Amino acid sequence: MPLVFYKWLSHSAGNDEEKMNRINAGLFMILANRYDWQLFIEVTGEGGSGKSVFTSIATLLAGAHNTASGNMKALDEARGRYQFVGKSLITLPDQVKYVGEGAGIKAITGGDLIEVDGKYEKQFSTIIKAVVLATNNEPMSFTERNGGIARRRVIFSFNTPVKENDKDPLLSEKISKELPVIIRHLLKLFTCQDKAKLLLQEQRDSGEALAVKSNSDPLYSFCAYLVSLGEELGMKMGNKNIYPRAPRIYLYHAYLSFMEAYGFDRPLTLTKFGDSLPKVMQEYKKDYRKFKTKRGYYYNVDLTDEANEWLPAVPELRKS
Repeated sequence: MPLVFYKWLSHSAGNDEEKMNRINAGLFMILANRYDWQLFIEVTGEGGSGKSVFTSIATLLAGAHNTASGNMKALDEARGRYQFVGKSLITLPDQVKYVGEGAGIKAITGGDLIEVDGKYEKQFSTIIKAVVLATNNEPMSFTERNGGIARRRVIFSFNTPVKENDKDPLLSEKISKELPVIIRHLLKLFTCQDKAKLLLQEQRDSGEALAVKSNSDPLYSFCAYLVSLGEELGMKMGNKNIYPRAPRIYLYHAYLSFMEAYGFDRPLTLTKFGDSLPKVMQEYKKDYRKFKTKRGYYYNVDLTDEANEWLPAVPELRKS
């Protein structure tokens, strides 16, 4: 393996060989332009941890003339998409905090026909056959929870900044000189291309990816405090009209208590919460089902003991 490239790779992956293989898989997807895998890469973490070098290597692999740089807003708008037509790599470097549906990135990675508005030509429809690579210090927060984003989003967390005395301003230039060897390395590693796809799907579903989502989306954080009971009945859903709140009995009350305890504003409505919860629980691989009984509907989940960290205290009974 190329020496300088390997040094960057091992540092970015925290010397985790499994993660190194998955990063290689992401680079191979870019090299082979496997836009048809319907995945996009998001590299997130502290500054100086190797994210910009990832983008630099990706650009080398795709070719600068095949690469266009933009932002999430450009992907969402017909005028902004024009710059990406005919490109095989779309980079979204140093993204500011993004909160939104992600309609553009979902449509492009899904291979959908999208509207494009050229400045000096009529609006037209096309399919953009490009891999999307986003880098940011703060992970994106998607309000779409129907699974369209979740099944496409491959998150890599880079959280080990390079020490000041170890920084090399010529790192990207040195890696560029290793490009032919890097390409041979990736082609040899993934003679079976589906191996790379499988590794990326594993990263998509990894604990690392869930931890990143949990830090940027309160619903993911809340679901970490839920445990499946199998066939047993657990909590009811509840609503805002039930007073006083009973967060140990009602799921929605527990969610509202969690949001308040940690200072999150704008909680989901009951309808949105009920629609989103099954999708997030599925990502956690936690069984979540609804049961009809004579006493109403119950769900096969309960709160973990750790939830006592934020649940309202239960008043102690005075001893007589």
